[in-house]
Amino acid sequence: MTRRFLGGVLGNTLGSDTSTASISGVFDMNGQYYMKQEGGWYVSDNYYGDGSDGDINSSGDITETVQNKNGSYDGDMLVKQYTSFRLNSGHTYTTDQPCRGMFIYVSGDCTINGTLSMTARGAAANPTSQGGSDNNSVPSAGLQYGIAQTGYNDTLTMTGGATFNGCGTAVRSVVSNQIDGTGTNYRVHTIPRSASNGSARPSVSSNGTMENPGDIRGGNAAYGNSACGGGAAGGQAYETGNGQGGGGGGSTCFSGGSGGGGAAGGGSADSGHRGGGGSEYGGQGGQGGNHNENSSRPTGTGGAGNPGGSDGSVGQNGNNDAGDGTGGLLFLVVQGNLTINGSVQANGTRGGDSSATGDNSSTGGGSGGGHICIICSGNITTNGAAVAQGNYVGNVGSAIGTADSYGVVDYNIQAWGGRGGKSGSNNIPAQDLYTGTTLTRQGGAGGKGLISIYTGNLR
Repeated sequence: MTRRFLGGVLGNTLGSDTSTASISGVFDMNGQYYMKQEGGWYVSDNYYGDGSDGDINSSGDITETVQNKNGSYDGDMLVKQYTSFRLNSGHTYTTDQPCRGMFIYVSGDCTINGTLSMTARGAAANPTSQGGSDNNSVPSAGLQYGIAQTGYNDTLTMTGGATFNGCGTAVRSVVSNQIDGTGTNYRVHTIPRSASNGSARPSVSSNGTMENPGDIRGGNAAYGNSACGGGAAGGQAYETGNGQGGGGGGSTCFSGGSGGGGAAGGGSADSGHRGGGGSEYGGQGGQGGNHNENSSRPTGTGGAGNPGGSDGSVGQNGNNDAGDGTGGLLFLVVQGNLTINGSVQANGTRGGDSSATGDNSSTGGGSGGGHICIICSGNITTNGAAVAQGNYVGNVGSAIGTADSYGVVDYNIQAWGGRGGKSGSNNIPAQDLYTGTTLTRQGGAGGKGLISIYTGNLR
């Protein structure tokens, strides 16, 4: 389409395809004609923000302050409304602590060459309880956002913002600007309130048997059932029952699930050797088991969560470094084009590592990945490749850099869980966190979160 530069009567000069939100000044009849004919002055049925936060062209890391903090792992959903957004290479945009999500509107173009992150920012919050500055629980249907898009026939009332109850007054106020759906050319995105997708404790048939890593990974998200990944279980130690790692916690609309703690080894283990379970609702990771049989031998390590679980208090070689954090919730709504050469991510964190070089104790599980929802009226590209509409599990676009020996690598758009804890023991072989099948005492990987992309035919 032809793009003309039109001179306003009062001296403004703008492209003829400029959106309504970006137009100022007075234009003659000829200029107004070409603007309307060539794509300018377009009034969308979707809301792309009021631009009240202006332009972003980063000169360094940007850490936004969470409002209405509730301890160190909860707070209101962050809301920002930009006219354009450019995050430059090497810069990270995130929040100063875990919270109930990040919601960014951009009424123009959005370019991400750095890292837009809700990694380790999932909230420790029960969505069925009253919370946030609005003091509401999340609706039983979950969080819902309506999208004006041709070819769909959903209904939803956005007026009043009640579909984001429990997220805070700021986001409720802003999402209430989105058009209601009456059953024609309208689509609803739903994020279930919670899901029981954490891994069960490991289970083996006899003493000394190690666990198949596929059996203790957190559950991956699936649209309609869960949006965030489940927490992984801690690994299996030597003894069949009392050597079990803790189970992983389930995910919520705000957070991936927390990881279970690893178990301490020993052939005469008591129940204190077992790893603790990851807390529900994105809470604390499970504690590692105590090596009560012999305190000079390795302890179980903690699972990832808010905060990470501690290693067992009896035993050696634990690093007490289980990841603090779960994958969080991120909405990115863009009226212009979205270009991603860096990374948009909401990853979980890893289970606790151990310095042990032998023995049969196990390590903690990783926390689950979060949820990313992208709504874009223009084109979406990752490293120059077009991205199509759809629901993706775990990642979209190209890998950035080279995977480590456990398969951990960044993608352009990513919501992975964290790996299980590692050690130098041959009982924890280096293998891919999601495809490895070699029996192990390593904790499981957190489940992958969901990435939902809406583009094309947006009205």
